[in-house]
Amino acid sequence: MESLFYRNYLKYLRDKFYLAQSEIADFLHCSISTYSKMEQGKKEISFDDFEAVIHFYEKKKKGYSFCFDENKKKESKDLIRKCITAFIYRSQKEMLNELESYLADPSNLHSYAFFETKLIEMIYEYFSDLPFQEQLPFMLEHMNLYDHTEQSLIYDLLGLSQLRTYIKKAEASFQT
Repeated sequence: MESLFYRNYLKYLRDKFYLAQSEIADFLHCSISTYSKMEQGKKEISFDDFEAVIHFYEKKKKGYSFCFDENKKKESKDLIRKCITAFIYRSQKEMLNELESYLADPSNLHSYAFFETKLIEMIYEYFSDLPFQEQLPFMLEHMNLYDHTEQSLIYDLLGLSQLRTYIKKAEASFQT
């Protein structure tokens, strides 16, 4: 699972910062083909390689920092479960302050809990009645990084996004 996280997270960073695979391959002293295989999952990414690439980004991109605290993952999973409970008991609004506080801490996003934190961002947007649908393609693309409970929640949010779209169309039709 670690290698799966490494691969997906490093690909996300490279896309976000608009870097070519060649830059990272040069930094790691490997061929572009070798680095490409790492991102594709055809070659294992070691912790040392992952850490080296993270330090490359930290030097290259001002303000970027990765938190290696492994407890971040447990914290995020606990918060997701709490959100599910709030969703079931329709007490979403009571969770907003806690979610805002969690999301305000930059060490939560760039950590081992990156994908869970992206899910928490989407949950926050849903609970706040904001447009959350924009993040759904990202979530669906990375479903293999989520446990079954989180996958179910993502599918529930997908259904709710379609329902929200239908309701808006119905309201517009009714108003016309």
